[in-house]
Amino acid sequence: IDSAVEFAVDAYHFEKAKEWIAAHPKIEIERTLRKGALLWGIDWYSKDARKPAYIILYSMTFISMIAGALRVRRERLRSIPIIRDATNLIGLWCLFYTAIVMAFFSLPRLKIILIGVYFPLVIYGADWIVGKTLSLGKRSFNSMIS
Repeated sequence: IDSAVEFAVDAYHFEKAKEWIAAHPKIEIERTLRKGALLWGIDWYSKDARKPAYIILYSMTFISMIAGALRVRRERLRSIPIIRDATNLIGLWCLFYTAIVMAFFSLPRLKIILIGVYFPLVIYGADWIVGKTLSLGKRSFNSMIS
């Protein structure tokens, strides 16, 4: 395709998009916010994401990520320079990536890239949750024996 034609088509669609956004600002804001919610939450538009296995697995991943962030904060690990820098990069990437998705597009596969970045927090949080669960089990088992 001739590049001049491509630029003309792009310019036409860009102008039409700006006109639509100017005419429907509330709808555009709602759709933009929805893209962020779909990126961080369950994408109900995807038939695979509505399956119980996906919902359970993603919920466990998200809860583990939050637990990992809380554990880093609770154990004051951000005082260690490499952990501080890593968590800063994870946070910056997540904010930047969310802004890109909200500004341009939202596809279910984009969530995989986001999870890949905050996965160290997921592992750290899952370790904390499992450790707490196992220690509770040991305490209740020990109290039954005593």
